[in-house]
Amino acid sequence: MKTWLAEFIRKEEHSLDLVLDGDLPKKDWFSRERSQLLSETDGEFHTVVPGRPIGLHPHNVTELAKEKIHLHFYGDFTHGQWKEWIDKTNRMAPGFLHIHPNVDQENWIEEFSQYDAGWLHFFQSENYGEIRRANWDDLNIPARISTLALCGLPMLQADNCGHIVATQSLVKKLNIGLLFKTMEELGSMLRDKQLMSQIRTNVWEQRHLFTFDYHVDELVAFFRAVISKHGHKDSNDKRVRPLLGSINGDSAKGIYK
Repeated sequence: MKTWLAEFIRKEEHSLDLVLDGDLPKKDWFSRERSQLLSETDGEFHTVVPGRPIGLHPHNVTELAKEKIHLHFYGDFTHGQWKEWIDKTNRMAPGFLHIHPNVDQENWIEEFSQYDAGWLHFFQSENYGEIRRANWDDLNIPARISTLALCGLPMLQADNCGHIVATQSLVKKLNIGLLFKTMEELGSMLRDKQLMSQIRTNVWEQRHLFTFDYHVDELVAFFRAVISKHGHKDSNDKRVRPLLGSINGDSAKGIYK
């Protein structure tokens, strides 16, 4: 995101910037115990999408079903928005789409850790490595990434090798997910027990990176730098005075969501 902004917004000598997800959970919810994997009891794979199943079409779920991969879809309000999608998917892949209500943060680990992996947004990029051709899907890091990390879940997304995709860069850097071109390839990866065990361990050991607490020192330092640069230097009054203006909800949360 910062790279994209730099292409369109000129940075002055005095400019300061910080890009930070405004939906990061607090570490208070990280002390819960993980649940047993559903796949260990029924021999089939179970994946979760906590929110909208963006990019997953009914025919994709049919492809998942052929690999014995289930899709668990959470979100009361979202279910109403996706009713037609749910009905069509159930007709095309009966028994492989499971509908669940919302889950509060205090129950995230217990509920979501029973799944083999979790879905990020599933899409095919078309920027061919050029930042100016990148769109929102390429630049966005969905809020659910913190939920999946909190629960130690390997993250699923399409392999967009050769393109600039924020989630792909992050997942590859930390080795916390699977990149694949077909559902058949995904099935092969999920059946690789050693691979899945290693990725699950990687996510669990690095999940603190996705907490708000981890970024507090950086955020406070940024605020102090802003205050220092924009203080009333011509006045003997050293008190910090607030800048006038309003901030709506989306702006307060950060640049991406």
